Amino acid sequence: MVERSKAPVFSEAWVRIQLSFLVEENTLVATKAPRLLNAHVGRVQAAHGAFAGCGDVSNDYHLSPLAASRFDDTIDVIVGLRTFLRLFSNGRTVQTKIYNYSSVMFCRSFLFTSTLITLCGVSFCGANNFWPVDNEFDYRYGWISQDEIDEAREQAKEMFYFGYNNYLEHAFPFDELDPIHCLGRGPDYANPSNININDVLGDYSLTLVDSLDSLVVFKNKSEFHRAVRLVIDNVSFEKNVTVQVFEATIRVVGSLLSAHMILTKENRWLGDYSMPDYDDELLTMAHDIVIRMLPAFDNTLTGLPYPRVNLVDGVPHGTINETCTAGAGSLLLEFGVLSRLLGDSSYETLARKINAKLWNFRNKRTGLLGNVIDVQTGEWKGILSGLGAGLDSFYEYMLKAYILFGDEQDLKMYLDAQDQIWAHMRKGRTHCRTGEGQPPIYVNVDMRDGKVLNTWIDSLQASYAGVQVLDGMLDEAICFHALYYAVWKKYGVLPERYNWNLK
Repeated sequence: MVERSKAPVFSEAWVRIQLSFLVEENTLVATKAPRLLNAHVGRVQAAHGAFAGCGDVSNDYHLSPLAASRFDDTIDVIVGLRTFLRLFSNGRTVQTKIYNYSSVMFCRSFLFTSTLITLCGVSFCGANNFWPVDNEFDYRYGWISQDEIDEAREQAKEMFYFGYNNYLEHAFPFDELDPIHCLGRGPDYANPSNININDVLGDYSLTLVDSLDSLVVFKNKSEFHRAVRLVIDNVSFEKNVTVQVFEATIRVVGSLLSAHMILTKENRWLGDYSMPDYDDELLTMAHDIVIRMLPAFDNTLTGLPYPRVNLVDGVPHGTINETCTAGAGSLLLEFGVLSRLLGDSSYETLARKINAKLWNFRNKRTGLLGNVIDVQTGEWKGILSGLGAGLDSFYEYMLKAYILFGDEQDLKMYLDAQDQIWAHMRKGRTHCRTGEGQPPIYVNVDMRDGKVLNTWIDSLQASYAGVQVLDGMLDEAICFHALYYAVWKKYGVLPERYNWNLK
């Protein structure tokens, strides 16, 4: 049986990133962890019992020989999911409570840093910094030297500043740097239908906004303050530009709120990053862009938001009614934090209503959600149910919302969703590193009957290992990460999609 970690998972994984309840006297006690640790009792047996002796070819799972062989080689060098945070921990001990943490989006910067270090070629061999050695496997791969840690840290730092400095030199105040032409790039005003560009870029210096808390990760207080001032002086949302509600929320609103909390409250891990002349401008800006996106939530029969909105004119004429589950259901963290900072519950209430609506639209037979839904009719236009594009962050936000706000309904939804994920999507052997059969994998299934829908997995699914770490399923997370790392090792980068059944 795959069990959640017996360690207080929130202590190890979240103290380092300093999330915040936003109210000084509130604390998140690690006694919440056992509720997650015990939540999956019987889940593995039930899931694998359902597949025992299954003769339906559509449900057959055979990892390609290439992936299977690379998996077994790769598993040895990525046990470090247990110790990503050690690279910047300086040997601090695990705490049993989380106090005064500063930002729900701070995690993104750390994960980005971890990715940079992985790109540098460092093997994330697991350390026993937080867990005792319990078997020979952990003993063999239970440490990396301080020299390796220091070297990886410096390489990650160099890579970040290479991108950041070149953006400021060649692209600011545009949204991003076009690396081919070494010029700034913003929305494609000439072609509004170019959603690959326009869904992300909003003519609001996105790269700078998105880098604010990364500067804090690298402990560069002076540059952080300079970047904050650049944002305050140069970024405006009074723009006739159509943006995707989801992208603008997770990247712009999240970054602004993160930086605001870092600026306004001394943090036990980060230290004091206050600016003498700061007057809550970033909070005001976050509030401003959310208000400009509110028309997307009006005039739909289901209450689900339109996927796109113009920051001046509201919902564009002729906009489509289809949105993805993740796009509509990944707003609660930012909207909830905004509500608590402003003392106005309306934004959190709105996001919670959307999540409840989506949850009620799940298939009554399987308990699964699709990946695309009509915001007017509630009809599922995409029947794919998986952990990748279109669904990924919906599950992530359920768990993180519970960690952040402590609402029991968020936990219940998350655990119920995990039951169905285990029952329908997880294939392969019961345990990650032992037993007969193929290594475990999570496949895409038909939401209506839970049968395998296709034989590809996509790159966005790779992030789910992080959710499993927060959930305490450390061995499962290691296994999940190993598969994607094996694919990365083969191609040098994660492909958009990978056929796990390719012969």
